[in-house]
Amino acid sequence: MPASDSPSKTNISTNTRASNPSNPVTHVIKIIRQEGLLRFFVLAFNKVIWQLRFYLTLIRFKLTTPKGAGLIKIEDVSQSERAADLRQADLTQDERVRDGNRWSEHFLIERTGLISAGKARFVHRRVLFILPIQGVGGGSNSVFLAVKAMQKMGVDAQIMNLQAYRKPFEKAYPNIDVPLFFGEISDIPELATGYDAVVATSNVTVGWIAPVQKLHPEIVIGYYIQDYEAYFYPPGSEGYQTAAASYTLIPGQVRCVTTRWIYDQIRQHHNIDCHLVGGHIDTDLFRPRPRLPSQTIRIAAMIRPVSERRNPRLTMEILRQASQLYGARLEFMLFGCEPYDPDFLPLPRDFPWRLAGELRPAQIANLLNQCDIFVDFSVFQGLGLTAMESLCCGLAAIVPGKGGASTFARHEENCLVVDTSDQQACLKALQHLIDDDSLRHKLQQNAIPSGLQFYPELPAFNLLQALFPGDK
Repeated sequence: MPASDSPSKTNISTNTRASNPSNPVTHVIKIIRQEGLLRFFVLAFNKVIWQLRFYLTLIRFKLTTPKGAGLIKIEDVSQSERAADLRQADLTQDERVRDGNRWSEHFLIERTGLISAGKARFVHRRVLFILPIQGVGGGSNSVFLAVKAMQKMGVDAQIMNLQAYRKPFEKAYPNIDVPLFFGEISDIPELATGYDAVVATSNVTVGWIAPVQKLHPEIVIGYYIQDYEAYFYPPGSEGYQTAAASYTLIPGQVRCVTTRWIYDQIRQHHNIDCHLVGGHIDTDLFRPRPRLPSQTIRIAAMIRPVSERRNPRLTMEILRQASQLYGARLEFMLFGCEPYDPDFLPLPRDFPWRLAGELRPAQIANLLNQCDIFVDFSVFQGLGLTAMESLCCGLAAIVPGKGGASTFARHEENCLVVDTSDQQACLKALQHLIDDDSLRHKLQQNAIPSGLQFYPELPAFNLLQALFPGDK
């Protein structure tokens, strides 16, 4: 059965939703009939416990939040708002936005050429990405962008998510505009017959698509690699072994990496080569827009308590130290976690900060355009998508020296590159940007073209070229 005719498919762009019973009594009866009375009471008890923990965490958050700190609401940037912003920029002669417009026009020529070249070579090709995702994530956004760029080239590119993730995914992405459907892992071999290539997007998904090669050897098997995922887990753990094995699990799979650093890690640990396709961000969304003048320096930071490699404690500690040194000269805009996240509460929080929560891309673009500096003190970054997005918006950024940030970062030219294992070095880098107005302004000006050059069409074209090298 062709993938487009599969009964399990639902195109999210049509905002189709699974039917849910509106009557709670009917819903309870349905659960009891399907799961049994004992299972119903277990589910109900677990829900009560979860809600109790949730409210206790919120109470603790309110009681321990210092004066001057709290929550901030960030709105989306809609397409119409973006256009209005740009028109306003022409009237106010906003230098940042003018530079953004000029560089966007410059790269538009290249983007248009790549779309034409892609249509000439890959039109009518069909590509399926396997992307199990529940919430907002930078890696997932990159896959969405790649799919949309491929569609511009006449490629029928689609995404399969897991049916079990449907509800949280639709909450995180209520208006997603890419062709995406839900299915089961067991569906993949049959669904694959409707495509020319099936592409894994994370280490676990490589195993899911392995049967496709055995059953349908004519289908190209790809692996879109955005980080060296073995580093996500403790050495020797099951997760580490699964991630490490994913790079060689399927003979002949087309491995495509986004940075030279990832390429080098795979080469070093597995003695195999990959295709370097490059990284990208949404350069139509992340670009300078007018902002109200401010007497303070606003510093943005992503705080991910659940991910130790993002160095959440170190980041909050450095921001606290900066607050103690500079006081009311600084404002701190945080995002990446919710206030009720129990792992956020133990972090250093005794300074004035504003937390925006987990944000969608359009919200992040809005927040960044209100800030002057972006800091990323992660242990390492496979690429550093949020830092790249901050450059597009004209921020001066600090990025980790370890990892793939060297793809775009040039120390003291468009970024500051720092050894994030050295807390004092991180603090000094931030102080340098705060104290030296000329350096900060120089990095902000150079950041815009440095970020806007990472438009989606080039990596998408390179990925198609790696999957279908015979298409001329």
